[in-house]
Amino acid sequence: MFFRSTTHAPVSRTALRAGAAAFAVGIIGAGLMTTGASAELEDFQYSCTSEADDYELDLALTLDTDAPESAEEGERFRVDPVTASATLPAAEVETLINDGVDAFSGRIQLTMYAVPEGLTQGDDGSQEGTVTLEFDSVDLPDDPSDAEDIELEATSTGEYKAYGTGTDSLRIEAGAMNFTIGKALGENAGEAETFQCGAESDQYAVIDTIKLTEAAGQQDAEDEGAADESDPNANVPTAVNGGL
Repeated sequence: MFFRSTTHAPVSRTALRAGAAAFAVGIIGAGLMTTGASAELEDFQYSCTSEADDYELDLALTLDTDAPESAEEGERFRVDPVTASATLPAAEVETLINDGVDAFSGRIQLTMYAVPEGLTQGDDGSQEGTVTLEFDSVDLPDDPSDAEDIELEATSTGEYKAYGTGTDSLRIEAGAMNFTIGKALGENAGEAETFQCGAESDQYAVIDTIKLTEAAGQQDAEDEGAADESDPNANVPTAVNGGL
């Protein structure tokens, strides 16, 4: 086990159980990609607990996706690549150095949701899936006194997709995650520790919001119907349409 200081505040066990339950999820839909959406929230605060014991770790995570700014209702689109930046505090870096870690790498497994307006995560009509993001090896200083905060940059490793369910808008939201860190060098390279992480309960976890518009074919049909209703001769038989 790498991190073993006792300086962190206890994590809510309810939040951890809820976070753990959210990991067994599937891929989100399938489809096409358009233009990028704007981010809603800069930092997501996560409280994490080791799967090996009760050691606790806090992480601040910044997330972004390549979801479109707008999409037609029912349109399928991709939200990848998904990127994440996490800050590993200097105190945790110092602990790694004291434990003999020269370099480390790892991954984040994040539960993401596509939520139509008026619904919440897990409601019928919402979509959910697990996104895997990996970060490259990070070298650590030799002297623990040189420890500083480290920014971890992670990028998704697969295709992740959603579709435009609902009306008006669709929110791309963050849920719970797993954070795994492993030794990258030495005879124990590959030795890893995984943390289950739950977001703060009062956090509004919106990454992007996609504006939904009516499908072009649907709008054309509605316009044609409205035109027929306004034309008193629209349904009168003529020589052209087979009438007398």
